[in-house]
Amino acid sequence: MANHSTKRDTTHKEIKKAGIGDGWVVRDLHMVGQDFPDQIWAKPGINLLVECKSPGGTLSAGQKAFFAAWPGPKIVAFSGLDAVWKARSAELEVRFPG
Repeated sequence: MANHSTKRDTTHKEIKKAGIGDGWVVRDLHMVGQDFPDQIWAKPGINLLVECKSPGGTLSAGQKAFFAAWPGPKIVAFSGLDAVWKARSAELEVRFPG
């Protein structure tokens, strides 16, 4: 797995700000590297992994493998609005499965 521990996509700050604005506790994880997602968003009862990508960006092979193996909720976000909509959808799936 590649280690991109210092690289952040241009949307990273925008996505973090949007999550906080939507009531999530947001912590940066980009420094973990090894294809781990850039952020974790949390609300009571849900922890959501968020991979921040610039518009048109794609997951690396290692990121795809991580996402395929990770059993919990996770999203790839391309903007703040995109992140909020996907996070709300993921939250509903966790709270009201099926």
